Order: sequence, then C-alpha cells, then structure tokens
Amino acid sequence: MTGSCKDGPGFMADNCAKSCGFCDLHNREERCAAKNWPRMKLNMTNAISDRELDPLFERIVATYPKVHALSRPPKGPWILQFDDFISEKEIKALLGQTLPNIARSDSQSSYHKGSRTSQHTWCEEQCQSNRQVKRVLNRIQTMTGIDKENYESIQVLRYGVGQRYGTHHDMEGEDTTELFSGPRVLTFFMYFNTVKGGGGTNFPFVQEAQGQGAVSQNPEGIEGLTVTPKRGSAILWANCRNSNLQQALQSTHHQALPVTAGKKFAGNVWIHQRNLQHVSKWGCRGKPDYDAVDRINPPKLVSGEDDGSGSTIGAAASWAGSLLGFGTQAPKVAPKETADDGGGGEGQGEARQLDALREELESLAMPVALLQTLVDMQITTVEQLFQSFTVDQMKTVGMNIGQRNRLVRRSKQRTGL
Repeated sequence: MTGSCKDGPGFMADNCAKSCGFCDLHNREERCAAKNWPRMKLNMTNAISDRELDPLFERIVATYPKVHALSRPPKGPWILQFDDFISEKEIKALLGQTLPNIARSDSQSSYHKGSRTSQHTWCEEQCQSNRQVKRVLNRIQTMTGIDKENYESIQVLRYGVGQRYGTHHDMEGEDTTELFSGPRVLTFFMYFNTVKGGGGTNFPFVQEAQGQGAVSQNPEGIEGLTVTPKRGSAILWANCRNSNLQQALQSTHHQALPVTAGKKFAGNVWIHQRNLQHVSKWGCRGKPDYDAVDRINPPKLVSGEDDGSGSTIGAAASWAGSLLGFGTQAPKVAPKETADDGGGGEGQGEARQLDALREELESLAMPVALLQTLVDMQITTVEQLFQSFTVDQMKTVGMNIGQRNRLVRRSKQRTGL
C-alpha cells in the first residue's frame, strides 16, 4: 500500500484516502490548493518564463551539433531542425514498445474533428522505463535545459497513404494556459523513417526557410515552409510568444501533409512550462492559484525584444502584458516622433498628450497595447483611467477579476490614488 501512496497519491486520495493518511486531501479542489503544494511536493517553479524562449533557442543554435535554424525571429518563428538526433537502436525501441498498441487518432479540438486520420499511441510506463527511450528523453532534456518531468509522454504516430492532420496549433483545444503545468511552450517532433512520398510537416504561415536543412518543395496549392521527414531527424518549435508565454504564437500553426507513398512513423513530445508528471500523479487539473504562482515566480524585467510575431515592446509593457494577459501588438496611434503640422497647434498637442499617456502607462508597468483602447474610450490620463474605467470595460479588454484587482492595487501604490 505504501508504494501506491507514493506512485499514485491522487488515486489513493480519491479512493482510499484513509490508508495513506490523505483524509484531508480527499476533496480534489481543496487538495490542490496552494497551501498544500509543499506537502505534496508540487514544483510550481517555471522552467521557462516570459522573454526566455529567444535565449533558449539562441543557446541551442550556438552549442548543439548538427542543428539548422529553418526559421528565426525577426523574419519568422523559431523552427530548428536536428540531423541524426535519434539512433537506429532508439527508433527500434520506441516503435517496438508502442506499435502493438496503436489506434486511430482523434484531434484534440472539435473544430478540427475529422481533419486527423492518422493512428497514434503513447509511450508510457514500461516504454518509458526502456533504456533506449530514456536516452532519447535525456538528450531532449540536455538540449532544451527543461526537465523531462515537464514533458507529456512521447506520442508515436503512424500515417498511411492519404492520411494527414489538417492545420492546427498545439495550444488549441483544451486551454493549456489554464493548467497547473502551464502551457505547452515547445513541441519536439521526431521522424522515425524517411517517407517515400509526401508526409511533410508544413508551416503555412512561415514564408521560406532561412537556413540549410531538409526542406521539401511544396505540393501544388500548399504554401509556407515544409520540412521533409528524414529518418533520425527532429524539429523543435515554439508554441508561445517570447514576450508572453500565455499567448499562442499563431505563426506556428502546422499540418501533416498527406502521405502519397509508403508510410510515415513519427513521434512528438510536448514540453510544458512547469512540472507535469508529479502534478498528474496528484490529479491536480484546471487553473492553479495564479497569485501563489506569481509569488513563486516573480517577474523578470529585461530590455525589449522582438519575438518574431511583428511586435517589439519595452520592458515594462512586456512584463505587464504577461501579468495581465493582454496582447503586445503596438497600438495604432501616433509615434513619439510626430511631424510638425506647420502650426505647432492641435496636432502637436495631441501627440504630446499621447506621449504623456504612453509614459504613464510604462511607469505603471501597464501594457502599451492598451493605449489605443484607452484613446478610443477618450481616456487620456491615468486619473481618468481609474475614475472612468468601469468593470464592464475592463472585461471588454480581456481583464479577469484577479487581473483587475492586481492592476488597481499596483496602480494605487504607484500613483497614490
């Protein structure tokens, strides 16, 4: 019974709490409250935080052998390709452990139902304990610097002639930003064979390859970047924006093109922001206490950066965008350098007013992307913001109650309102 209490504590708390001394943890919602995290030894530390994706990819490109940057900011999202990442022994072990259990796939999103016609299975328990499989996971861990406790089990895929997976994103379907383990920040995709025809991984919103690598010529009617399946190779891409990991990076939508000859065998690992394996053992699902998560992971203020999504922002706005959940697209308002309107009158006055509001937003660590919304509401000073900005308006721009409370509390501290 002791082993079950250790290896399956969530199941035991649900079904046999008394035998493990978990009677006070029987209720799952109460069990997963922040006050119990130390007792359950839940690691809620972010393995990667906002603005740390770019440095992670830069380090990999600089240090890892046989890697090609097929796409990178500012021209596109990060997509890296690795030659000879998986050995023959490791491929045989993964396929040998999983193929007997393979079954028809189903997409995670009802929106794409029917667009996935492959077969899949998972490398779990006995498969994960295989020495060759451990070597693969350890190699991914070394390369990314993110502990394998943050990984979902390897999903093994088989595509026959005509089978495909339509355009999708790995952060859609179940809201992966509302999980204890945080979003799927990275996808690592491995090719277990060289496909005779078709079966490429296509990124329709990536215009062209920026470096050397196994890239296919697109079939007629297909646009974007297509990676050729090559035995032993792998690709890594970012699912989130560098400036805000809670936001999906739309340019990494992708699809598995139909196989036209032979079969395609592949596998993927989804890598989360925080520990997934131990949290899953306790059965903690849904949204964690984000105030407690914020205390464990205080924001890091760094200089502005370009995340390949067409938006470059300053440190204060970037931090606030991640904290409050806003987008980081630059507002469609006058830039700081405004041409003289010839009279030095109304045009310059409006520009100075926008500059002043922009500077106040930055000083309050509020997202500059909010500026256009405020201007549209005819709110041009911070005082007006807190006198006129209603709860309904806050909801309209995407702020939940926790975000509103934090914004008001922080702003009052800064302005003395």
